[in-house]
Amino acid sequence: MQHEIHEKDRPILAYLEDIRLNLHENGFGFNLTFVFEENSYFTVQELTKQFVMTKPNVVEKCIGTNIDWAPGSDPTKDKKKKKKTVNGKTKTVTKTVDVPSFFSFF
Repeated sequence: MQHEIHEKDRPILAYLEDIRLNLHENGFGFNLTFVFEENSYFTVQELTKQFVMTKPNVVEKCIGTNIDWAPGSDPTKDKKKKKKTVNGKTKTVTKTVDVPSFFSFF
C-alpha cells in the first residue's frame, strides 16, 4: 500500500506540530508519534504508529492509533451516490467507500 498526501489531507496536516521517534528498549521496534495542535478534525492531539520488530529490518506487527474523527471529517471515507433500480423504480443510494489518504497509515 502506498501512503501519500492527498488534497483532503492537507488542511488536517496544517495542524501538525512535530513528529517524534521513540526506539523500543527491547527489540528493534520503534514508535512514530505525530503531534497536532488542537483542531476540529479529531479529538486526540497525538497519533502514534508502533512498529514491533524482534529482528533488524523485519516488521512483525504495526499498531496505529484509532482516530476518533469529527462527523464528516474523515478523509479516508467518501460518500458516493449511485442510482439503483428496484421493481422498476429508480432510487438514489448513498454508500460510504474507502478512499486513499495519508491517515490510512494509522
